[in-house]
Amino acid sequence: PPFYYLLLSPWMALAGTSEFAVRYPSALFGLLSCALSSVLGRRLLGRRGGWWSLLLFTMAPQSVWAGRNGRMYSLVVLLALAIMASWLTWQRRPGWRTWLPFTALSAIGALTHYYLVLLWAPQAVLLLIQPRRTQRIRVPWLATLGAIGLGLGLFVAISPGARSMAAEVLGRFPVRHFRGQGLQTLFVGLLLGGATPELAWTAFAGAGLVVGGWITAGRRDRLAGTLLAVWSLVPLAIVHFIPEALETRYLMPALPALLLSLAGLISWVPVWPVRLACLAGLALLSAWRLPATIGEPDTTFSTRMEALAVAARPEDVLVMNGPWPRLLLEYYPRPEALPVYSVPEAAPPGFDAAVDVPRLEAIARDHERLWVTYGAIHWADPLYSVSRWLAENTYCVHEIAGMALCLPEPPRLTETLGRLALGPRLTLASASVDRLDAQTGDPVRVRLDLEGHSLDRSVSVALGLVDASGTAWVEREARLGPAHQPGGNVLPDRWSELTGLWLLPGTPPGTYVLG
Repeated sequence: PPFYYLLLSPWMALAGTSEFAVRYPSALFGLLSCALSSVLGRRLLGRRGGWWSLLLFTMAPQSVWAGRNGRMYSLVVLLALAIMASWLTWQRRPGWRTWLPFTALSAIGALTHYYLVLLWAPQAVLLLIQPRRTQRIRVPWLATLGAIGLGLGLFVAISPGARSMAAEVLGRFPVRHFRGQGLQTLFVGLLLGGATPELAWTAFAGAGLVVGGWITAGRRDRLAGTLLAVWSLVPLAIVHFIPEALETRYLMPALPALLLSLAGLISWVPVWPVRLACLAGLALLSAWRLPATIGEPDTTFSTRMEALAVAARPEDVLVMNGPWPRLLLEYYPRPEALPVYSVPEAAPPGFDAAVDVPRLEAIARDHERLWVTYGAIHWADPLYSVSRWLAENTYCVHEIAGMALCLPEPPRLTETLGRLALGPRLTLASASVDRLDAQTGDPVRVRLDLEGHSLDRSVSVALGLVDASGTAWVEREARLGPAHQPGGNVLPDRWSELTGLWLLPGTPPGTYVLG
């Protein structure tokens, strides 16, 4: 939905389109989320609970990740806090003065991220289980969210991409099997900013602490404890039935409930040394997990466009694996003369062999060099058909920041090496090159005919030019098989790896062995 981008557009006109500028609003939203969490924590959990809410929001790895990401997730957290705080105010003091902020924030939320609509479900549950306390707002609440839902439905109806996505997802709804492992990964990701097998135990420990927070909050105010419980559980339960990957970022609307619940438990502890120990534990947890969250920012796309500005020729073409990365060209301008193709052109439903394979064949036939960039492959091309076709029909001779330079089949190849065993798992049946003499700037295409069992992307191929002293030049290492496929995708027992080297400036003239 458009709201975040409507905010970002005037900001970019003022501050520019650098990665720093685009990410800066997220940092501001994150700061406001910390402040609002303190206010809501004080209302639900008391003064001490407000301070602990502030600390948790400041230090939680997933909260920090959202505040450094150039997308809407930091705003989603802020809106989730604001929507539930305004609902609570409206429930306690019914009237148009309190109804208006709730309505405006709910509408903005629905037009920021589809998953913020999940907050309507815990509100509905609270209306059902707290009938006396919520009686005066029940009918206005139904009318308000009905009108917002109608507006969101109209947006989906008039937006071809949103309409196609909704139809495709609803065609697979609901999931009919229990996804326990996915829910565990999602929960740990919300609490720790990422999930790996060694962190599985934290799901049970974290769940116990969160439940303890509901109980302690409920002892102070039954509505507060119930609100935190349903705010945590109901979105999690609904997401389980949506036929999409259970990714932590999609459940950011529930993150405030989990952190407020933990704040409620810690603030309840009556002994100050124990609270001090909790603070030390939080600091250690942040020191442990934040390095994985605060890495170098992803600037790969700008690096790709800078490389194209220097290296692309008029006869080249840029191929994007999927339609969505093409939107980035609004912010990172490409060389003007460079044609751009999206394969597939639309998703969902995504890659269609009957349509897209002939397009790839035509692109490779009409252009000498293909620059291939990937993005959002899981949704546009879940079987990795584009990267598979490229791996079987073109030679990847260079990579920079996730973008590959692929060349079509050469007129002829010269076999330079016969059968060679590389161990019990892999045999090189033959090796061929397209040239024996080259100048600076030339590509060398290499075909490696391999035989083996259980071949996958855990096997890598390294190429280099080795001089008489044994020094390797123009080294390049690539994983076996199609790009970006999961490591578990096994290749056939006979596989031809089409690879190569691009002889960039810097290699001295001379005679080399291709190794």
